[in-house]
Amino acid sequence: MPLALIATFAVVWYAVHAATPLKPFPDFARYMLPLVPLLLVLGASFIYELAVRWDRRGILAAIVLLLAAVQALVMSVQINAPDVDPRGVVPSIVAASGARVIFDRYSDYEQNRRILGIRQRPTKDMADIVVTSNLAYDRFALEAAPGAMAAYYRELSAKPHLDVSNGRPTVGYFNPALRIVAMDGSVDRLKRIAAEIEAAAPSLKVELIEPPKSGE
Repeated sequence: MPLALIATFAVVWYAVHAATPLKPFPDFARYMLPLVPLLLVLGASFIYELAVRWDRRGILAAIVLLLAAVQALVMSVQINAPDVDPRGVVPSIVAASGARVIFDRYSDYEQNRRILGIRQRPTKDMADIVVTSNLAYDRFALEAAPGAMAAYYRELSAKPHLDVSNGRPTVGYFNPALRIVAMDGSVDRLKRIAAEIEAAAPSLKVELIEPPKSGE
């Protein structure tokens, strides 16, 4: 029972923090530090149980652990490859474009820029560009999702925008895809920003999305 409680707490702790992007930069990995002693206890107990009871159940447990460890290693390599983080390149380029820009809290490391709050929904009268990320808009991805924020993010996606990513899977706070939305509809400005991003970080994937105009 003690080991079951430790394992349950470790799984719940990890799942809760991995499922939410509400971990402030920098050092967001610190939220996993409480798991270190628990994993040491569980690992030592697992090795002990295998050593004293080497039967069919022990062999099966070892195989399951090995398969899980290989999958975890593959996922870790995919997530943590040393690719460029879009948040380290895109915000400064967009901020220097001369446009009025508002960022959401997951698209920029700088805290002194204008931040898109939970209740703030800027219009084209307030900003020329809104920079958001899939850590925010994926929460409202369903077409039938209710609420004003869901409708607002659907409206953003219907405007001309750039999608920028490093091609790695987004997990927790890692590898977000940034969306640079032209609130004023200026595709030319988006093309200039895209060219600057590609010049500054050729490894980033930059895609210009121009939704069809009404009647097309």
